[in-house]
Amino acid sequence: MSSSVLHPRSIWSPHRDSGCVRVCKSLLGLRGEEWLWVNDPAQARWIVIDASRQVDEQCVGLVNDPHQHRYGIALAKSWLQVPGAHWAFFKLPLTPRGFFPWINQTLGLPANSHVDKELPSEEVASAPSVAPWEGQMLRLKRWPNLTAYAGASSLQLVQICRRLLVEAVAFNELKNLPNDAGLLQRLLADAWAQDNLIIAAPVVQQPEVRTAAVPRREPSLFQRFLSRFR
Repeated sequence: MSSSVLHPRSIWSPHRDSGCVRVCKSLLGLRGEEWLWVNDPAQARWIVIDASRQVDEQCVGLVNDPHQHRYGIALAKSWLQVPGAHWAFFKLPLTPRGFFPWINQTLGLPANSHVDKELPSEEVASAPSVAPWEGQMLRLKRWPNLTAYAGASSLQLVQICRRLLVEAVAFNELKNLPNDAGLLQRLLADAWAQDNLIIAAPVVQQPEVRTAAVPRREPSLFQRFLSRFR
């Protein structure tokens, strides 16, 4: 579909299950305009992503292509997670005062429209963002800069990094190790933002195949007779 015939407030997200995207959807619902959530990115004028997650090239291309005239909304804790210069970066947690002025400018409305709106606190609390590495098998591509972290001299953290470099390790296993949980999450978040973290498939151990032993047969009387003339 040509971008010129798209609904002016049609919106799509590949991460509708993400807590921050759900908050974005709820905030837009407070404004009063009609926002049409569609199931096909080609039908969307606006694309919103949880930038902590992986985004396919087609989605990124729709926003990065200046001929498409689409608006990209990247929700993230760091601008390093934003997939390109054409995306509008909004630092989490998302608030009307941080989000609506840009929406207003894009729609040609006064900058302060709707900025006094707030989500009920229980709705915000009920939509926690789930990190993309949680519940996954993880590996590191390269050794991280541990000097950037307080407490990085911890032998446990060094051992975790060394292990992640040589094999895939389950996040839940890392979480259950004796270490600073906040520091571990920060390490993984930074590795994800720096494209240093791999979501790896679990290693499936192939069953060992054993060949049945062939019983040894004793030589026949005729074979023993022939062996005397060899």
